Amino acid sequence: MKSDGRLARCPLKGTTGDAIFAVLCGCGHNIRKILARLRLLWALLLVWIAAAGRPYRKVNGSGRLCEMAA
Repeated sequence: MKSDGRLARCPLKGTTGDAIFAVLCGCGHNIRKILARLRLLWALLLVWIAAAGRPYRKVNGSGRLCEMAA
């Protein structure tokens, strides 16, 4: 459990240091979660931009793909 939240041995002195260290570990955990979501959002944005750059294609009546004239 301690290694999941990167809650290692407390380098701060006293009970106040223990409390501060626990809060800072929680903040670090939340920041890692936010960064993971931002990485996912960035990847989806790049995929969306790449897809928007490709020419639009549609299926004609025979079921074959045909290029749209611009």
